[in-house]
Amino acid sequence: SLESAIAAIEAQRSALGESATSLVLAALHEQLAELHAAQPTLEAERKLVTILFADIAGFTALSERTDPEHVRRLMNACFAHLAPVIQTYQGTIERFLGDAMVVLFGAPVTHENDPERALRAALGLMEALTEFNAGEGTTLQMHIGVNTGLVVVGGIGSPGRQQYSVMGDAINLASRLDDAAAAGEILVGPETVRLVGSLFDFEAQAPMMMKGKAEPVVSYKLLRARIGAGNVRGVEGLHSPLVGREVEFNVLAEALRLVQQGQGGSIAVVGEAGLGKSRLIAEARAAVGGPLLWIEEHCMAHADGVSYSIVREMLLHMAGIDSAVPAVDTMLLLRYALRQVLPDRANALFPYLARLLDLPIDTLLADGLALLSADVLQQRILEALTEYVRAYALRQPVVVVWEDVQWLDPSSLQALEALLMLAHDVPLLVLTAFRSGEGRLASRNQRLLNEGYSHKIVLRALDDDEGAQLLSNLLHGAELPTPTSQLFLAKAEGNPYYLEEMLRVLVDDGVIVRQHDRSVVVRPVVTLDVPNTLQGLIMARIDHLPPRHKRILQTAATIGRVFGRRVLAYLLRVEFEETELDTILLDLQQREFMERRDDQVPGEAEYVFKHTLIQQTAYNSLLISRRKQLHYEVGEAIETLFPDALDEYAATLGFHFEQGGISHKAVLYLVRAGDAARAIYCNTEAMTLYRTAIKQLVPLLAHEEETQWADLATELYEHLGDILALTGQNDAARRAYRDALVKAPPRDPLWSSRLYRKAGKAWEALHGYEEALESYALAERMLNEVEAEGARWWQEYVQLHLERMFVHYWRAELPELDALAEQTQPLVEHYGSPQQRASFFLQLANIAVRRDRYAITEQTLEYSRKAVRASEEVDDLATLGWARFVLAGSLFFAGDLDEAESYFQAALLIVQRTGDIVQQSRCLTYLTLIRRLRGHVADAHEMAQRTLETATTGQMLEYIAMARANMAWVAWREDDHDEAAAHAEAALELWRQTPVVYPLQWTALLPLLAVALRNRQLTDALGHARALLASTQQLLPQDIVDALQWALDVEPSEHDLAYDTLQEALKAAQRYGYL
Repeated sequence: SLESAIAAIEAQRSALGESATSLVLAALHEQLAELHAAQPTLEAERKLVTILFADIAGFTALSERTDPEHVRRLMNACFAHLAPVIQTYQGTIERFLGDAMVVLFGAPVTHENDPERALRAALGLMEALTEFNAGEGTTLQMHIGVNTGLVVVGGIGSPGRQQYSVMGDAINLASRLDDAAAAGEILVGPETVRLVGSLFDFEAQAPMMMKGKAEPVVSYKLLRARIGAGNVRGVEGLHSPLVGREVEFNVLAEALRLVQQGQGGSIAVVGEAGLGKSRLIAEARAAVGGPLLWIEEHCMAHADGVSYSIVREMLLHMAGIDSAVPAVDTMLLLRYALRQVLPDRANALFPYLARLLDLPIDTLLADGLALLSADVLQQRILEALTEYVRAYALRQPVVVVWEDVQWLDPSSLQALEALLMLAHDVPLLVLTAFRSGEGRLASRNQRLLNEGYSHKIVLRALDDDEGAQLLSNLLHGAELPTPTSQLFLAKAEGNPYYLEEMLRVLVDDGVIVRQHDRSVVVRPVVTLDVPNTLQGLIMARIDHLPPRHKRILQTAATIGRVFGRRVLAYLLRVEFEETELDTILLDLQQREFMERRDDQVPGEAEYVFKHTLIQQTAYNSLLISRRKQLHYEVGEAIETLFPDALDEYAATLGFHFEQGGISHKAVLYLVRAGDAARAIYCNTEAMTLYRTAIKQLVPLLAHEEETQWADLATELYEHLGDILALTGQNDAARRAYRDALVKAPPRDPLWSSRLYRKAGKAWEALHGYEEALESYALAERMLNEVEAEGARWWQEYVQLHLERMFVHYWRAELPELDALAEQTQPLVEHYGSPQQRASFFLQLANIAVRRDRYAITEQTLEYSRKAVRASEEVDDLATLGWARFVLAGSLFFAGDLDEAESYFQAALLIVQRTGDIVQQSRCLTYLTLIRRLRGHVADAHEMAQRTLETATTGQMLEYIAMARANMAWVAWREDDHDEAAAHAEAALELWRQTPVVYPLQWTALLPLLAVALRNRQLTDALGHARALLASTQQLLPQDIVDALQWALDVEPSEHDLAYDTLQEALKAAQRYGYL
């Protein structure tokens, strides 16, 4: 096999020499890659690709004075000289265009650092052309354009005559950059610079207009690769201490302490990409002190065909030799370094270490090495290396760090095994970091992991608390809006790098900005796409899968993050036998793409992608047309396999048929799922499903004869409005009812009447009382268009009266309320439903409470209890919750705090279940007041905070004000008088913004009165006293009222008497718990 041939030649590398071996291996690796990629190359995919356009200048001028055959030979020779540079960085030459070539990095196979490879290749091409000119005596020049972006790659052409090619705006921009570059220049697009800007030096160019672009394009001239370049990971200016790695850090710290004391060891740090392997090692290095030689090298994925690639760098580092030093000088420096450490053995070791470095040794030494077999020579090289490292470590403790060991070449892996053995005997600590299950030598790495290391650190994902701490640290303690924070943590799933990269995208896009050393979200964050950095990282893993593995992975990704084996098998039934499918699924688990879940249903095997970004990246790589077809097939598969469980799968079926473009099926399943969610008060899910169904209805409504769809649209708008109103989003609810009336007008006047009535109710909640009454008038007008008969007509008529009563109640219009109650009572008795009877009793209780200024009579309590009994006959949680709240309020104002608290808590549980934000605000407000009247300061403060959050969500100004008023009391009780006054004034200002006078303003006025008296501000104090006695306010206990009135009646000159009288009022208020 090709794999065997590669291994055999690799074993002879020392004998054959570096150059010859590399050439042969490169060809074999290319054949192997073509073999692995043979099936998918013509199947189109969406990919993030870096495109390099290289244009050679000078051939045209040369052809004017030179024979065409000579020009052709020269051109071929030039490209032959340049091609190995592309090969070194594993680019794909997509096509030659005369004296130009187009090179792809990331297609057909993605690497996690394709933009870096492309730029290194661009620099390499410039150097190679200089070498070619020197050898041929030519003066050819080159200009290059490089750009990164999303493209479609795959077969282009007629069936049977297709060519692998790439299409997309990204390739057009690369071409334009090439055209704009001057001779000898490399112009780079902004996305490429964003991805690898820390690895190279650039010079920003003035924005320029380019063909096909509406806006000027900013480009960058590539100058050079940076020496000792920084990390492309992380967000500039945002840093966090190590989070969630205390145990692992301590293991490393202890090993470093021991090596300084003369005890060696070895530690493997293992984890998937992004979990913080490098960061953990870096933190350990930063903490170490004392004499220690730290040698840190990185395996490069594009160097996996170079023997001893990382070992060479390590040896040069130990010998103190710069890798840029010419070979002749390197030989001298190597001899010197060996004599410093092993003076008696330097000459014996030199030939082997020189061969390891591929140095040009003299003929006598070379002839001696040629007499050795390949195996013996390799063994001698390893022995020489080990002897040198041993001697060095005995002089000074050494830490050898190899990063990304999954990319080790076989020769370097043998060297690693030797170093691990050596670490048992000398002060040598070997630290390696790698991803388990990746790379060509994954099985040998796994064996070493199990047998060769002293310790193994397997990094886990951060938990939710640790992820939140990391996010807070990166943002310097600033708190993101809760939905934004939750979105970050859900997407990152505990992977620090994933979180940082998603944060980087929002910083780059200006969504998160720095303001006064804090990070602020300036625009709402609704979704987070896979950042290009992560897409390249994950797609590199996917592209290195065998073609049939990749096929299964992409198909499974279409089903979802969690997918059932039966559905997958059904989709692939033509292409895969059951045994092959199971074998590949097992292999994908071992490669850590997915894991099998415990069977949720006996006999129904389920799998879950290890990370949502893996599933998303695999899915995004499919063409949109292919996704659409697969979604349709998934829907059909579920219908076929689970005909008796369609209700359970309704949301899933709705999603797949929506994505598959089958609108009529999508609508029916989405409505089915939405109704089920609404029935159990999963309000957010229900609204999402209804909104999606409405979008799917648009093409169906285009057919006028399809009246069933028009009726369904009206119904959906109404359901959506009902949930919005329930959850306190009344302005949106009003718009939904309007859409039902305008976009899908019902053909039934009763239906129209109901919609106008509900719109009026939404206006009422928004304090738009005039608009509410206008909407109720329209509702009544629609009712009058049909005969007044039937229970449905009369119950709608009764409900209109009940809603009008609410408007008059909130406006404190007691005469109108009494008249309407008298008119409504016989209608309720004759035609009202049990729910309407409960509502009517609640209204009678409310009338009595408002009329008596919250002095509760037995009749008021009886009305409230009748309302609760009537509500218990109704299968409606909203009515039940409202009735309990009104009874609780009556008990509260009657002074029965214990029973009131019990009913408030019962009501709160109900409205939390239904999602009724308005009622939650009310319940929390009165539960806070109960704690206030009992003098429980800390509990009242905690409950006021909850009230504030809930009322703010529901935009309930009166209850936001109540929360501030109760906070004023808390501040007063804690002797923070300025804070008390600030909260109380804020509460009064909020109440002034409502169209009606709020009747419980004593909650803010009493703390203000107390502060005014403390500050001897008698005029202000008397103003507060006057406001407390207003007829629109709750009637306070008589001794408080009397004291306030006496103070107001005192002669203006008798300041002390007025002051003392008001103090008496405050003492009385304190006895009742009001202050």
